[in-house]
Amino acid sequence: MTSRRFTSPLALLVATLAAPSAHAFERQWHLGATGSFVVPNHGRARGYGAGLYGAYGVSDVFDVRAELRSSFHPELGSRDAFSIYSGALGLCYKVDILEWIPYLGVRAGYFQQTGELGRWARGGGLVGGFAGIDHAFSRSFAAGVEVATDQLLPDGLLSEVSLRAEYRWGY
Repeated sequence: MTSRRFTSPLALLVATLAAPSAHAFERQWHLGATGSFVVPNHGRARGYGAGLYGAYGVSDVFDVRAELRSSFHPELGSRDAFSIYSGALGLCYKVDILEWIPYLGVRAGYFQQTGELGRWARGGGLVGGFAGIDHAFSRSFAAGVEVATDQLLPDGLLSEVSLRAEYRWGY
């Protein structure tokens, strides 16, 4: 019985010292682009979008992210096409110790919605959340998929699925 009590802590110590180290990166910059399929919930047309974002790793698990996005929503058989433009700041929690990097976050910002040929426009705040997974092909390049939902204030949800590609530096 005494040997088991001694062996278990010793085995744990050996396993801890012998394990390879995993490295998450803080103070890392990210610059990326997205292509999206966008679905507003208020019965309007689905659309497609694009975006640019930049992020900075304030720690090995948190990034601060700024993004600009736009989407175009053609109303088939109608002249009521519209576009949505937005800018947001967010905080992202990630598990960055493997080649696959899952993350989730929140964001807040401003949006502007315009009708065809600028006939009408409205804007307001947006708050939302996002989750995704990236695959790091190297320390400098990653690609992934993201799912996001934003509440466009004062009304309407906007959901999107995005494919992402990014360049990273500064580790």
